Amino acid sequence: GCLAYDGGTADPSDDIYVVNYTVVPEDADIGVVVHEYGHDIGLPDYYDTSGASNNSTAHWIVMSGGSWNGPLGGAKPAAFNPWARWFFGWADPMVVNYDDPMQEVMIGQSDPTPAGTEDSVWVNLPDQELGVPNLAGDGGGLHAELGDLVFETVTKEFDLSGTTAPVFTFTTDFDIEEDWDYSYVRVSTDGGATWDIILNDEGLYATANPNGSPAYLGAGGLTGVYDGLLTFDLSAYAGSTILLEISYVTDTGFQAAGIWVDNFSLDDGATNLYYNDLDDPSDWTIDGWEEVPFSALIPHYYMLEWRNNEGSIASDGLDYNYQTLAHAGTGWMVDRVPMSTPGMVVWYRNNLYPNNNIYAGDREYDGPAYGPKGELLLVDARYDVIEWTGGIWDPVGGHSAPVISNRRAASDGAFTLDTTPAWNLHDYADVSLPVYDFGSMPAVPAFHDSMRSVPGWFLNTLGSVSRVDRASSV
Repeated sequence: GCLAYDGGTADPSDDIYVVNYTVVPEDADIGVVVHEYGHDIGLPDYYDTSGASNNSTAHWIVMSGGSWNGPLGGAKPAAFNPWARWFFGWADPMVVNYDDPMQEVMIGQSDPTPAGTEDSVWVNLPDQELGVPNLAGDGGGLHAELGDLVFETVTKEFDLSGTTAPVFTFTTDFDIEEDWDYSYVRVSTDGGATWDIILNDEGLYATANPNGSPAYLGAGGLTGVYDGLLTFDLSAYAGSTILLEISYVTDTGFQAAGIWVDNFSLDDGATNLYYNDLDDPSDWTIDGWEEVPFSALIPHYYMLEWRNNEGSIASDGLDYNYQTLAHAGTGWMVDRVPMSTPGMVVWYRNNLYPNNNIYAGDREYDGPAYGPKGELLLVDARYDVIEWTGGIWDPVGGHSAPVISNRRAASDGAFTLDTTPAWNLHDYADVSLPVYDFGSMPAVPAFHDSMRSVPGWFLNTLGSVSRVDRASSV
């Protein structure tokens, strides 16, 4: 959002933001307008915002690369995914459980859906059990809940009368998006009207705001990665009654693991004034933090839809996925990579993950198998990595890049009754610009998740190669 008024203080709780608006150039293509408006009404980006991968959402949806579909880039953007349409109230999916008796369902095309057909099917899977440990110590602790634009606090009043050199310490383990999100220790002597940021003795704090993050309140914010003890000198407040606060403040976008805290201690020289191992944090006022360790049941499910390549602007655009190559002799080359429609598109929604950054937190190693993990990914019907026939040369990296980007490779991801459209792509490494015919792929008419796969591995002359960034979902 746009900061309209800062309240005249450094405290962001009195800031006023103007939100849910879109500013685009007057010559913006419709794909950009639709994509950005999707954010205004609550949708995230489904491409990998870290830039580390091209996940399987590819050009299938407007909140990913599909915003660029069309004979001219963005002229015919892709549709919203079925979860988004349900979120908007536009879709009424048929809901079934994974262990329901077999039944026959007729799914109509997603846009527009014919009368007498289901617009989508939602298949509930067994809940996953999530365990959140206390990384900052033994027994109980606190962890800041993750979210965009949060300002979460734990606060307690302390009477420092009679003290001379009070010091507050705690153990912590944090992974906070560096120079974007922050955690602060602050003190107020006027009941919370104004706050001072306290610097830790270890010198582990930010002193500048290189990215202009709205979460930066001033020098002293914890950011990045650390595991250990932190010490805060409160000598300046000896003799006063104070509010002591630990806060977690974020911007929009990427979320790292956040911050854990434990073992709060207030000492004056050799005298301990207060100690809490946080097995019982009830003497603190907690806003937005969660007690750890705990376990929770997390839902996940498939969503099925039928996509055509005609019948609406969004459907028409599926014929216009593209591959761009920077050729030294002829400049930009653009080849079309049509999607495998008509066909059934299967989505896997996993509420365990807050985004589609498939490498975040080494999540590719999470169960049930090695491979891409995200909030909402396409289940690619043809998940094998696709290699360039000619071994395209990467002039920037100076090496062979023999694997097609997943923005293109996932184009054959729909389950189909027919073979897929053939792909014919130029190899810019060859001055004569030969066109390589990748041919058509066989029909894949059924999806069986009992047949486990490990997308992201393939064999070539180098042996087994991992390319999670060019794979489907697990």
